[in-house]
Parts: sequence; C-alpha cells; structure tokens
Amino acid sequence: MELRILQDCEKLFFKLLDLIKDRNEFKYTLNQHAIRTTISIGSNIAESQNRKNTERNRYLDIAIGSCNELLFQIKLYKTNINEMIDLINKIKATCLNLKKYNSSSV
Repeated sequence: MELRILQDCEKLFFKLLDLIKDRNEFKYTLNQHAIRTTISIGSNIAESQNRKNTERNRYLDIAIGSCNELLFQIKLYKTNINEMIDLINKIKATCLNLKKYNSSSV
C-alpha cells in the first residue's frame, strides 16, 4: 500500500509542476510554497516507514496536514485542479487508513 501511495505522491508532484509551469503571477510565492508542500507530503510518508506506530502516525499526521494545505493552495489557481484534488484526497484517505491499521496492530 505504501509503495502505491508514494507513487501517487510522485504523480501529484508532476501534476503540480504542469499546473504551475506557466503561472508567472505566483512564481516566487504560491508556486514555490506549493512545491514545498507537495514534497513534504511524500517525504513524510516515506519518513514514516520503518518507524514505531506512534512515530509513524505522527509523520502521517504531518502528511495529512500538508494535503489539507495543498488543497487550499491549488484552489487558488482556479483552473485544471479537479484531478489533483481527487489525487490529494486519495493520498489523505490512504494515510488515514494506514493510521487505522497502525492503531489496530498495537
């Protein structure tokens, strides 16, 4: 499951790059912040691997928070965002499922 979620994170990153490539009005503000947020999602999910359940859930919580942050950021672009919103929600749902699994396996 985690390999797929990391693949989804990579896909999300490249979709974001496609979205912002011609958006110069946000070049040094929103574009850069959205890139950092997207990287944070995948990085925290990757960091959660091979951790104890409590630590793992903390990293997953950070990834979920970053998903919420990115949802807000991409809505500011107002165009071509529906597929990205679906992908972000899929990643969030997978993180929540991983947390549930971690809690039940304690």
